[in-house]
Amino acid sequence: MRKMLHLVVVAALALIGLGVGPLVAEPRRVALIIAIEGYEALRPLKTPVQDALAMDDLLGDLGFEVTLEIDRDMRRLRGAVEDFTEDAAGADLALVYYAGHGVEIAGENLILPVDVSAEGTEALKAGALPLNELAAALRAVVPSVVVILDACREDPFGSVPAAEAEAGRAARGARPLDAKLPDGVAGGFARVGRAEGMIFAFSTAPGKVASDGQGQHSPFAEALIRHLPVPGRSLPDALTLIQQDVYDRSGGWQLPYVETALPELVFLAGEPPPPDERDRLLLAMAGLTEQDRALVETVASRNGIPLAPLYASWLAMDPDETPEWKEADLARAAADYVAFRREREGLSPAHPEVEALLAEAFADMELGLLQSARDKLDKAKDLSRTTVERSRDRLVADIVAAAETYLLSSHLAELQGDFGAAYDDLLVCLTSAPMEQFCVIA
Repeated sequence: MRKMLHLVVVAALALIGLGVGPLVAEPRRVALIIAIEGYEALRPLKTPVQDALAMDDLLGDLGFEVTLEIDRDMRRLRGAVEDFTEDAAGADLALVYYAGHGVEIAGENLILPVDVSAEGTEALKAGALPLNELAAALRAVVPSVVVILDACREDPFGSVPAAEAEAGRAARGARPLDAKLPDGVAGGFARVGRAEGMIFAFSTAPGKVASDGQGQHSPFAEALIRHLPVPGRSLPDALTLIQQDVYDRSGGWQLPYVETALPELVFLAGEPPPPDERDRLLLAMAGLTEQDRALVETVASRNGIPLAPLYASWLAMDPDETPEWKEADLARAAADYVAFRREREGLSPAHPEVEALLAEAFADMELGLLQSARDKLDKAKDLSRTTVERSRDRLVADIVAAAETYLLSSHLAELQGDFGAAYDDLLVCLTSAPMEQFCVIA
């Protein structure tokens, strides 16, 4: 509908001679969104449909022609894929987004429809859609193909490990196949390797688990929604940011996996925005070694703090420092964060705007946005100083009013001939605490 409306408007402008010049065809981009959550034989999932609807809105707003398929059985899913492949012929870019269960059998990655059987390996394989079949069909008719898979990559038929369950990380897994997975069957998808003209983006690394999420969307879908629509950002850069964002927000528990071999850069939105502090941090994090990551994660875990503040501190360090000095600097940074958090929890400013700025600064700290946090604290300091100055001015005015009130009372008593009361009031005016405070402040 969005695409049709755009073509109608451009054609109308050309017909009425409004100087639009020669019509240049826009790149045609198509998307197939598949969400499977209401499994009949496997454990149902809770976020794929919501994730798919969000992606439908996102890609539609970016100019994609979107086909949405929800809870399809094998027959209807295969038919939908065939129809989409036929319609996609001649497009410049095809994107497939899948949210649901996935499994690998003897090196073959399979997408599991809603009616897939869990009775054994052969039944499972016969009732699933091979990922390479989908990719190959699209690659034959479209020069650039993007496949985004939000599915678990560890035993999807086993129970969630106790440690992960306690942490609230319900994986995209299903009930067991009998007692265990048969030989040659592995949960999740196998590594795909580079495929010319394609990007594969998986919600987590090989052999790991992707969370179904505790909110409206999975963590991977939330990151896609945050980063894909940003103007001027290439798709590979967006996927790098998505990787590091999920990794950071999951405390190192989930790291998406990307294989890219597109012939040219793909941009989903318009002109680039000014550099963003969070994006710079996430891109810099992507360049660190596994040894560096392990050290940061160890210090963060030891102190019970988020990863991002430590990564921000790490990236500000001298790269030539020894590992021992870097670990000491990380420990100091962790202590600073803990102290900041403790002071923040014990602080209750009376001014609501100061309270709001402190809350925003702390939220920025958790994301490693140290400069943004400092900017908000500077605003809070200025506002607090102004509040104190106004309070002092009010205090001075109250003290002056109290002294003048005693002085007026003294004059009135004297007029009445009550010289004792007049003397007492005058004495209070000159020697009592209010007058002394006034003299000191003045």
